Amino acid sequence: DGPQSNQWDQGYSPCWPSIMTISASWDVDLMALWSTEIAEEFGVKSRGQLGPGINVARFAWNGRLGEYMAGEDPYFGAKMTKAMVEAYRSVPHPPLQTAKHFIPNTIEKNRNSIIEEVDERTLFEVYYPPFEAAVKAG
Repeated sequence: DGPQSNQWDQGYSPCWPSIMTISASWDVDLMALWSTEIAEEFGVKSRGQLGPGINVARFAWNGRLGEYMAGEDPYFGAKMTKAMVEAYRSVPHPPLQTAKHFIPNTIEKNRNSIIEEVDERTLFEVYYPPFEAAVKAG
């Protein structure tokens, strides 16, 4: 399961480059192309996607960093998120997307019991921009 695999498919799903790989190109058009291809594959089979992974990377020991596209830059993450969501919405049968992991899921250890305290300014300036971009894009 993850942002670029069709977990419900029994034996057929191409091996896509990870979202982090595409994001590392800094190419918004490439993100849109990659997203359109995946959306077409998932949508035609009425499948959802466990992604986009848009949380901002704040701690190196977060076990989910490979699923995120924003890296450490919320502005960059918002631009890439917008490109991805708009590309998904452009295909004839867009699949369901789940923006994840919600703010500020930044560490895996004890993730079911940890309490992360973040001040309001940090929430608005660091964590919210990619999620806000996802909502505004559709």
